[in-house]
Amino acid sequence: MIPKKEILDSMVNEYLQLSGTVGMSVAIAGRETLYYSGEFGYANKEKGERVNPFTLFRIASVSKILTGSLLAVMVDKGIIDLDKPINSYLQKPVPYGDVITARMLATHTAGIRHYQDNDFRLKNIDGKRYTTLESALGIFIKDPLVAPPGELYNYTSYGYTLLGVVMEAASGRPFLRTMHNMLEALDMCHTEPNHPDSLITDDSQLYSINKSGAAVRQKILRPSYKWPGGGYLSNALDLAKFGQHHLRKSFLSEKGFEVLFTRNKTNKGDTLGIGLGWIIAQDSWNRRVFFHNGSQTGGRSVLMVYPDEGLTIAVLSNTTNQPILIEGFASSLIDVLLQQEAPLASEDSLALSGTYDYILEEKNMPPRGEIIINTNGDKSSLHGAVVPLPSSAPSRLPIKALHWHGQTLEGKIIAKEGILPILLHRDEVGNLSGQLFLHDKQEPKVVPVWLKKKVEQKP
Repeated sequence: MIPKKEILDSMVNEYLQLSGTVGMSVAIAGRETLYYSGEFGYANKEKGERVNPFTLFRIASVSKILTGSLLAVMVDKGIIDLDKPINSYLQKPVPYGDVITARMLATHTAGIRHYQDNDFRLKNIDGKRYTTLESALGIFIKDPLVAPPGELYNYTSYGYTLLGVVMEAASGRPFLRTMHNMLEALDMCHTEPNHPDSLITDDSQLYSINKSGAAVRQKILRPSYKWPGGGYLSNALDLAKFGQHHLRKSFLSEKGFEVLFTRNKTNKGDTLGIGLGWIIAQDSWNRRVFFHNGSQTGGRSVLMVYPDEGLTIAVLSNTTNQPILIEGFASSLIDVLLQQEAPLASEDSLALSGTYDYILEEKNMPPRGEIIINTNGDKSSLHGAVVPLPSSAPSRLPIKALHWHGQTLEGKIIAKEGILPILLHRDEVGNLSGQLFLHDKQEPKVVPVWLKKKVEQKP
């Protein structure tokens, strides 16, 4: 039996090689125990400095669940009322603040807009130092709402900037100080606001993949306009610790956690897949999960909490948009950890081994390439590869964690876009069919797949 750490390490390493991702860190934990951690690639490729357990990455919009949980703490302590108009807290009233509430801001239903191209090209918001959150409101606060408050879900980081200002007014303390106090209480000493000019020694450099597929270093950016919604640094171990606190329910009352993880509704009664910042969903295996992902220049991130399995996973990358669907990447790693090892009978080993033509989407379509399935020397385990046609670099995509359960074969294809689950069933003549989970920018795309075994040509 191959240890799970070896499998997980090999999957992430293969992904880095195929995708060009420069550096990555992964941590998986239970309520009390760290089950897995791994550091891969480079924090600073030019200097040859490798990612280590203390390397800090831009966690981007994962910052929103830090803010959501802090908001739940404030609700628990009676500091803020989620459904009270925000102008009742603010010394300087804002437009629509007599209608907008903290709940609307936390659930992206306040009608506040998201980024626009001119924010970066003309206003240069990533290059400025905003001395206070309130000073950053000028970027967007006078702009028209995209919808009446409470009526429509519209994802927005600016809404979290305004939420941070409201939390400051309600608590009487700067947002960064209040957040620091919560993180300190949770022993998260490696999670901090991203001050580019501070003497942080463990932060990763920022990279993007250019059109030719090469990793190119990016300039330092200033997120002072969005601390609550996308301005923090952390490492995978610290974020996994944050997930553990939510699994143990260690820092909120039962009512506080209910507020944090209850799906909210619009004014029209439409149920949303979001609590206070946390997305509430199911993964590709229909497991209940609370999570948030993040994407910025030189940063890709996700923290996922599986309440029923008692697991949490953090994945951080220093390369823009790598992996594309990072929550799918993370859930594939969780699935490998949860896989039950089943002995492989010799007759199954022989029956499954071979080369198959594979067809996607429609059964009458021509083959898209070959899938090769082999066994190890003692025929106790399987491994495989996808060979797409026409052949192009990379010409072979490894299939990892390949397991046979009765009449079902499951595995993970390591591809440039991520770790892609494949689930197959065998028919009476030995052919396989099932589903391939492709990773798109928004959600997994489930594609039907058929494998037809090729007859071996005798010499």
